[in-house]
Amino acid sequence: MALTVTGQSNPTDTKLAIQTDAGATADDNIFGEDVTVRMVEIDNGGGSAVYVKLYNNADPTVGTTVPDMVLMCPASVKRSYAFPEGIAFDPAVSMACVTAGGTAGTGAPSGTQKVYVLASPIS
Repeated sequence: MALTVTGQSNPTDTKLAIQTDAGATADDNIFGEDVTVRMVEIDNGGGSAVYVKLYNNADPTVGTTVPDMVLMCPASVKRSYAFPEGIAFDPAVSMACVTAGGTAGTGAPSGTQKVYVLASPIS
C-alpha cells in the first residue's frame, strides 16, 4: 500500500489522504488526529463492487469492529461522496476497502482501488 497525506493551502486548512492501493488491511489513524471528513472519492479499478469502510477508531479490526460509514463503489467506476457539513471522526479516522459491506466483510478486492479522503482538523 502507498498512503500519502498532504496539507492543502489555506484558507481551507484541509488534508488530503491518498491511498493508491486500498485493500482489506486497515489504514489506521490516517491523519494522526481527530478530523472532520469533507469528501471521499473511490476509484475502483477492479471488476466487482468494493466497499470502503471508515472507522472512528485509531486501530480497528476489519471484520470485527463495526464501521461508522460504509461507501459502495461499483466495478470500474469512480464515485465521489461529498459531506458539505462534514462528519466528525474523533479520535481518529481509519479505513479499509473490501468486497462486502457491513461489519463482517473482509475480502480483499481485485484490481487497483484508489481512495481519496479530504478532511479538516477539528478545532
